[in-house]
Amino acid sequence: MNTSFKQLYLQYYAPAKRFATLYVKRSDVAEDIVQDVFLKIYELQKNTSQCNFPMAYIMTSVKHGCISFLRGELLLTQFEGTYSEVERSEMQWMCHQLETWDLTTSLNEDAFSEIYKAIDALPTQCREIFIRSKIEGKKHAEIAQELNISINTIESQMSIAYRKLRKSLEHFLFLLLLFLP
Repeated sequence: MNTSFKQLYLQYYAPAKRFATLYVKRSDVAEDIVQDVFLKIYELQKNTSQCNFPMAYIMTSVKHGCISFLRGELLLTQFEGTYSEVERSEMQWMCHQLETWDLTTSLNEDAFSEIYKAIDALPTQCREIFIRSKIEGKKHAEIAQELNISINTIESQMSIAYRKLRKSLEHFLFLLLLFLP
């Protein structure tokens, strides 16, 4: 496995799975969808490190996987009646939301500007820990060692960061799914 693929996988697997789970409502199915996307990327040896926006490519692929699953479930339920009317309506709504949603317009420069402003507004230590963890991809133990503080402090500061970011960025719900647990 080449390092650029591994880095891509480590950076985007969890957010992609959270996104898929939000729509398909089943962790096992979401995992299958996301693994299929990464398997296709790996098999095609797509050079995503040179792709201008690998997250858009990955999330759009996951979106299409979710749509396929939901359409399949809707078709199956017509013949087997495995879901209630409310569940079918919810699946239809989710499918419609996915079909009409365009990641590239959601992830415009203004959205990222808002996110970075919110990160910049975090208290100094909180911001530094958040950036090292979520943007640089470092483990809590590594950050604790670098900053000479306890892992409990790291976890506490991350909780503060999540709480503040959720509050200040609540209008960017989808983007929060990509960055926050």
